[in-house]
Amino acid sequence: METLINNTSIDAIEAQYRNSQGKHDDGQKKFNFDPKLYLNTQLDKDVNEKIVRIRILPVSGTDPNIFMVLRTHSLKVPTEIAKSGFKSFVCLNDSHIEKKETDGCPLCRKANELFDKANQCRSEGKEEESKTIFRQACSFKAKNTYIVRVIERGKEEEGPKFWRFNANSRGEGVYDKLMNIFNARKEPKPDGTIYNIFDLVDGKDLVLTIKRTFTNDEKATDKSSINIVDATFPSPLSANTGQANKWINDDKKWTDAYSIRHADYLSIVAEGQIPVRNKETGKYEGKDTVVSMKKQQEDEVNKVAQEILAAPQATPQSDVHIATPSSNVIPSTTMPQPTVAPVANEDESDPLPF
Repeated sequence: METLINNTSIDAIEAQYRNSQGKHDDGQKKFNFDPKLYLNTQLDKDVNEKIVRIRILPVSGTDPNIFMVLRTHSLKVPTEIAKSGFKSFVCLNDSHIEKKETDGCPLCRKANELFDKANQCRSEGKEEESKTIFRQACSFKAKNTYIVRVIERGKEEEGPKFWRFNANSRGEGVYDKLMNIFNARKEPKPDGTIYNIFDLVDGKDLVLTIKRTFTNDEKATDKSSINIVDATFPSPLSANTGQANKWINDDKKWTDAYSIRHADYLSIVAEGQIPVRNKETGKYEGKDTVVSMKKQQEDEVNKVAQEILAAPQATPQSDVHIATPSSNVIPSTTMPQPTVAPVANEDESDPLPF
């Protein structure tokens, strides 16, 4: 009788969970985007809700864990880099990267540089400046991102897919919801073993309900929430053990789905510039975001003007003075540094691939 080549493990899952609660120390191949590699949890423009049913796979044919923990930097970036204004980059200090950069991760270096600068300002009594720089440094820190292999029910012919979600510091993220279900169902079975909801033989599928978020005045946003429940009845990954083993042992790697940027690219991003590849040297060079930053500055001035005009006037309108930009060119040394997405977006993903 054919048996599974690997299965999920309660011990491995719980050991990895314990490790995730602690503190962490912090040659690019050509990347081709294939939408079938990803579990799509995004909502189409005119869709407000959808349901996706999945079965979680082990990390690989030899690793019984279900979560691969990857260190990433989630930054606010110019729209020339990402239309959404947010982008995640794999940390070059991550343990899963085989070929490490000699000087380590530029984004980690930037974080340490800013932390040192914040401490220096604090020692000099510049408290407000120190707080500003400290917040900036925190935005560059690497954080946990989880990658899970899944089979999407109804689309089994597409094979294993990757599902990526960020750690949530408030314990309200996808990872926390999955572990809550795991712990809630972890009870002794009649044979004395402990039930594992992620077991590939008698575990359960998971049902994701993805709903669009609306504002208080019922306006649709581009954000969504994910509710996760387990299926009513246990079932095997596949009734065909050979098919199950083929999925478990699938040779697609996380690097096929998520790109790793070169150090020179990340060094430019760290300075708030746009990386542009030099066709002659093949290396990236920094381009100032003069046009886009000028427009952002003008938009901010217009916003302030509108707020002032809309507010009750305690003085004649002619007494109101609105500052305007003194120059159309913003030196790279004064350009805003990338900042982390707001806490409300902490568990959301930027458009794939990152």
